[in-house]
Amino acid sequence: MAEGTLTVSVEQDEQVLSAGELIRVPAASRRQLINGSTEPVLFVAIGGAGRHEGRDGEAFASWEDDQGAPPAEVPMPEDLHPGPNA
Repeated sequence: MAEGTLTVSVEQDEQVLSAGELIRVPAASRRQLINGSTEPVLFVAIGGAGRHEGRDGEAFASWEDDQGAPPAEVPMPEDLHPGPNA
């Protein structure tokens, strides 16, 4: 974490990170990044497991979903705060 506070939920287990802290998340784990405030968050994500195939991310609408979809096809949560630049 470079700036702010971020909640990282990995397989529904939450950890709160502040500036200067880090977390390792295995590539196959489902995760959710949550900024619970209106303050900006700045973090660096580094990953690499095998060959990168373009925009290969998956998003899930809920933890109960078995099948992911491209992130652009999954709607944002209704309770998501729009942030200062909205």
